[in-house]
Amino acid sequence: MMNLFAAPSAIQKLTIEITTLCNLKCAGCPRTMGIANDSWVDQHMDLQLFQRILGGWPPTGFVTLHGIGEPTLHPQFVELVAMARQSGKFKRMKVTSNGITRSADYYAEAVAAGLDEFWISVDSFEPGIAERMRAGTKTEKLKSNIAACLQKKLPLHISMVVSAVNYRDIPDTLRQLRELGAPPVHMQEFQDYGEPYGLMTGEQRAEFIILLRASAHTFAGLPVILPNFTRPKGDICTAPWFRPAISVQGYLTPCCTTFDPSQFGYTNVGEMSFAQAWRQPGVLGWIRDFLEQKTPICTGCPLNPRAFSNEGTLGRSGKTGVDTHFVAAG
Repeated sequence: MMNLFAAPSAIQKLTIEITTLCNLKCAGCPRTMGIANDSWVDQHMDLQLFQRILGGWPPTGFVTLHGIGEPTLHPQFVELVAMARQSGKFKRMKVTSNGITRSADYYAEAVAAGLDEFWISVDSFEPGIAERMRAGTKTEKLKSNIAACLQKKLPLHISMVVSAVNYRDIPDTLRQLRELGAPPVHMQEFQDYGEPYGLMTGEQRAEFIILLRASAHTFAGLPVILPNFTRPKGDICTAPWFRPAISVQGYLTPCCTTFDPSQFGYTNVGEMSFAQAWRQPGVLGWIRDFLEQKTPICTGCPLNPRAFSNEGTLGRSGKTGVDTHFVAAG
C-alpha cells in the first residue's frame, strides 16, 4: 500500500509555471484581477532557477510548461523547452497557448526543440463570446493559426473551457474545428477564481449534454474529451502525489490549479530536491489536512472527483496563488 506521506516514487505529470505575462485578460483570471487592482507584476522564471529545479527533480512521465501566463511570451521559451528535453527527466512535454501570440513557424521551432505537443485554447470562434471569455482574442487570427499548424502536421490539441457563457455555441465551434483539420479537443468546466460569471448550473450542464448529442453528426470524426461533470463521482484526488506543480518563483504546489506557495508552506524546489521538499512540515501538514478533507482549495474544484456528476453548481475553489503574484515593483 502506498505511503501517502512519503515522496512519490513515480510522478505522472509536473506543471512548471515559466511566466505570468499574458496578452489577454480572461475574466476571473488571477492576473486580470491583479491588473484591475494595480497590484500585479509580471515575472519570468530565469534559466538558472529552471535548471536547478530540473537537477533536483525525479524522472516524470509528462511535464507542462505553463501556469497563469502565456508560456510562449517567455523570451527564452524555446531554450527552456530544449533544456527540459535535454535533462532526460521527462518522457513527454507540452504547453497550452492562446494561439495568437506566435506563428505556426514558431510552434514548429518549439516542437523541433523537444515539445511533444501543444494545446491551443479555443472557447468560441464567435467574436462576442470569445471576447467575454478571453478579452483580446482575435478569432480570425486564431482560426488562421490553427489551420496553419494543422497544415504543417504539428502535434496540436485544443483546450476548451465550457461555461455558462459559451456552452450553447460549442457545437458550432466543434464543427469549425472539424473543418480546420479535426485536432483532438479536451474540455474542462469553468472554474471560479474569484469571478463566478461562467459557473454552470445543473440545468445548463444537462442542456449542454443534450446539445452535443443532437449535433454530434456535424463534428463527426473530431476526437472530443468531455468535461468532468459528464462522469460519475469518484474518490480521492491523486494530483498532489502524481501531478504537482511549481510556481514561477520555484515553489512546490499541490496541483496545476494553484500556484499558491502557502499551500505547501513555501517549499522551494529551486533550493532543495523534490525528495527533501516532500519531507518539509508544510507539505506533510497539507497532506494531513487533505486526507481529512480540510483543504479549502479543493472545495468546488471541477477536477476533484468528489465534485463530478451532472448535479448542482460548483462553488469557488480556494486560493489560486493570486496573492503571491501581487509583488511590489522594482
